[in-house]
Amino acid sequence: MNILKFLMQLAFMEAILKPVIVALTKLVLKDYLKPAFNKLDELLILPDNWERLIEAPFEWIYQNVVSDYSELELIKREWLSQLLLDEFNMNTFLSKADVRTQ
Repeated sequence: MNILKFLMQLAFMEAILKPVIVALTKLVLKDYLKPAFNKLDELLILPDNWERLIEAPFEWIYQNVVSDYSELELIKREWLSQLLLDEFNMNTFLSKADVRTQ
C-alpha cells in the first residue's frame, strides 16, 4: 500500500506540480533577466557581435551580458548565461542578420 501511495504522489508531482513550478520560475526569471535581454538586443546591433555570438554563444553572453549581475556567484552567472542562451530565439537573430546584410 505504501508503494502505491508513493507512486501516486510521484505521479501527481510530475504531472501537476513540476510544470507549475517550472512555469512560475520562468515568469520570475524573465522579469529578472529583462535587463539582460535588453542589453543582448543592444549588443546585437553591431555585426561584429553577431560573429562572436555564433562562434561561442555561451562565452560571449557570459562575458558581455551576464557580467552585469556581479552580485551573483560565478556558478549562478554561468547558469544565467545558459538560461539566456536557451531562451534566446536564434531564428530572430538570424533573420535580423539576413536583413542587415542585404
